[in-house]
Amino acid sequence: MSILESDPRARQIVEILRAAGIVPRKFGESRRDYSNFYSLSRYREYEDSDFEGLELLQVWPETVADSEYAGSTHYVRRARLQKGVQFARSLHGDIIMVPERIRLALQSAEFRGLDVAPLRVMKNTPNPDDDPTREADTSKIGGPWWTIEPLITLPPVSPYLSKVRGKDGGPGPRDAKWLVIREPGFDDVEFHFLRSELRQVPEFDFARTYEGWPSGGIVVSKRFYDFCKEHNLKCGFKPVRIDEE
Repeated sequence: MSILESDPRARQIVEILRAAGIVPRKFGESRRDYSNFYSLSRYREYEDSDFEGLELLQVWPETVADSEYAGSTHYVRRARLQKGVQFARSLHGDIIMVPERIRLALQSAEFRGLDVAPLRVMKNTPNPDDDPTREADTSKIGGPWWTIEPLITLPPVSPYLSKVRGKDGGPGPRDAKWLVIREPGFDDVEFHFLRSELRQVPEFDFARTYEGWPSGGIVVSKRFYDFCKEHNLKCGFKPVRIDEE
């Protein structure tokens, strides 16, 4: 069901916009002037009860510390990481970052499929490859910092979700890795997987989606979710759905 079908307030707003000559912007449409266009977005909000009973969840921390690339280097600027943050994500959630204390806690729990890699934290510099001495002091923000790098990769998302090209919105094949994932009726996406395909994946607590940027993410087991609750870790999650077929 679309937002216009489900929300009479949205229909009323759209009628006002149309009367003013403002028209909807198409997915992927790029224009210099957006003053005469509108977009409707529909996002979910979750409560803790929404996660109870789920087999899988997506890691989705509240803190965003978007990563950057310069040449061959992946890094995060020091100003994006704050003291006391336990988990952070890149804007799209494909990269999850943790400080040293959290890394030690996770690895001591011996989660299946969990691996980590060092995260470069840099001062405000346009290209750390040009000046590697610009590494930032992370002692005041719980450093060093790490990225979570699951050893297990999941199958492509369920056919319930579609993959489209970002520029024109044209459909892509299910096995495409680098397209935008869309879910009917929503602008955010809950990952869906086929149970029959998940049975072919080794048991895991951490896994990476088959899809990469801009729609990839890290999926975890209920065991990790319970671990965070038990140890009062502030991580953040989104539901993952399993389609029977």
